[in-house]
Amino acid sequence: MTDDHEHIYSLEGIDSGGLTSFLTDALDEEVTGRELLDGALNVVVEISTAAGNTYVLRQPAKLREVAYMNSLCVEYEVLERLAETAVPAPKPVLYCADESLLGEPFFLMAALEGTEIQRGNALQTWCL
Repeated sequence: MTDDHEHIYSLEGIDSGGLTSFLTDALDEEVTGRELLDGALNVVVEISTAAGNTYVLRQPAKLREVAYMNSLCVEYEVLERLAETAVPAPKPVLYCADESLLGEPFFLMAALEGTEIQRGNALQTWCL
């Protein structure tokens, strides 16, 4: 976990055994690691497995004003629709509405290789 995100969100409050067990069962592969990647508007956690697969868990952060944002369910449905097209997008893996695991719904998607665009960077240089 990176220090600059600890003040926004921490993995320490999560029942890691419960989440790891749930994901291991859902993915049918052993979860071996997790790393907090971001925690500002969205909690973004990298999930690693013994099979060498990498997934991204995404959940709205507690500080996110949900009245102005799309629901997580809608975002997952968009990813499902994009999976049927030629548009490069992460493959949706699972949506979990059960709030007993993390206190809020979350979804899991396959990690994509690529360049991360940091907040505050001009997009025009990436769109050429």
